[in-house]
Amino acid sequence: VAVENWTHDFNIGSMVRTANAFTAKKVYIVGPHKWNRKGSLMTELYQYVECCPTIETLVTNWRENMLKEAEEAHQLLLKAQAEGNKEAEKIANIKEQDAKNARVIALDIIPGAVAMENYKFPKRCLMLFGAEGPGLSKKALEMADDVVYISQFGSVRSLNAGAAAAVSMHAWIAQHAAPNC
Repeated sequence: VAVENWTHDFNIGSMVRTANAFTAKKVYIVGPHKWNRKGSLMTELYQYVECCPTIETLVTNWRENMLKEAEEAHQLLLKAQAEGNKEAEKIANIKEQDAKNARVIALDIIPGAVAMENYKFPKRCLMLFGAEGPGLSKKALEMADDVVYISQFGSVRSLNAGAAAAVSMHAWIAQHAAPNC
């Protein structure tokens, strides 16, 4: 998961804590990155947090890592096939497909976005969350493969950024890691 230009320390801390609760591999903080860790309740000690100067750097590096993971999984697949190891072959094939199908998902309320309840999250993804008010940058939206929004039915236009991140991560967990999936 990644936050772009968040300025409220408590929201960043809340995001780190939520990411840990939903087993996100990393939290990327794009833009100014000095933050008060109080809101994370010390989960920053267990959750990998990385700072990136720009959204372009983050997305480009993340996509390169996905390509590398797909290639590594493919090599494991070839080795398993050569050895006749069906279980290792199955695992390597799943890892390769997950990496190849990875997507960058922008969470924002803009025209053309897909309602979260109608969206099938890929197993591997990078969720981008913008700052309260301005949302994600134009560049972040351009670099995203998909744009998803959280349906809301009350009188407010949007959720708190930390709450929106929690809802989004839970939606992913519900599709991929919840019991009885």
